[in-house]
Amino acid sequence: MGNLVYYTQIPDYLELGDIPIYYSKKYLSQLKPEVRSFCALENETKKLLLVLHFQIDNDKAISLKDAPFGGIYRYQSIDQTVIEEFLKYVVEELKQIGIRQITIKTAPSFYSSMSTLDPFSCGSQISSKRSTDINHHISIDQSQLIDRLSPMQKRRLKKCTDAQFTFKQEEPSKLEPIFQFINECRKDKNHSISVTFDKMKSTLDLFPENYLIFSCYDGHTLVAATICVIVNSKMLYHFLPASAVTYNRYSPMVFLISNIYQFCQKNHFDILDLGTSMLNNQPNENLIAFKTRIGGVQTERYSYEMNLLAGSESAK
Repeated sequence: MGNLVYYTQIPDYLELGDIPIYYSKKYLSQLKPEVRSFCALENETKKLLLVLHFQIDNDKAISLKDAPFGGIYRYQSIDQTVIEEFLKYVVEELKQIGIRQITIKTAPSFYSSMSTLDPFSCGSQISSKRSTDINHHISIDQSQLIDRLSPMQKRRLKKCTDAQFTFKQEEPSKLEPIFQFINECRKDKNHSISVTFDKMKSTLDLFPENYLIFSCYDGHTLVAATICVIVNSKMLYHFLPASAVTYNRYSPMVFLISNIYQFCQKNHFDILDLGTSMLNNQPNENLIAFKTRIGGVQTERYSYEMNLLAGSESAK
């Protein structure tokens, strides 16, 4: 690999390819606080190799604060030493604008183009600390999801089918009642919702083709719903699911996910990302058990935090 050149913004002439939606210029442009971007190009070919974005919040830089994950996006397989040199450059640039703390939320390991390695293990004297979130996903292939379900979930799915539950992809205009349903279901379980309606609507308006609404009905009664995100051409993210507690005996979420799995098959997705399995920063054992019983595979995703002030003082 030839010499690299670094930039503190992404040159406009570059084609970004099939990157995660959270790294698209359109998504980044609507984030508050502001975004600071870094990239590495091969000097001779001007080929884009590495991209890293941060939201700047006073003296903190977070990659990314308002997205499920951040971290380094790699356009090809790259030696760790190249990544280390790039990160050293990024850290020095952030120091120059007064950043004292850097946080990088890496993607789960099945996002193969996102670096999941400790971003600060680059020979620096500045130490970092790591926190771990549990994540689950389902690989999409030609098999039926029912073949991966536990006996209990197979019975629940049959119960929903026998009751003639229906699956529907909703129009974007249905966001408000669906969001209200999701919010109420979360409240019934003493769970918070991670996004406001106004924020959800503005994002869906900006990305109507990437944010999809799926629902499950018992007759005319809404019993389960989710908002999914097309992260890129191969990944669908099960972002905001909820089901009515009054239908727990049916477990309509199994029916909903089974149909979303079929949607993924028809649309050539490779992965259905079921999202984090945490509650109040602790593993949610009930959710972990549920995702495992529907064929979910557990992985970890890490967040790394570097305190530049403490590091510079300890190095003296």
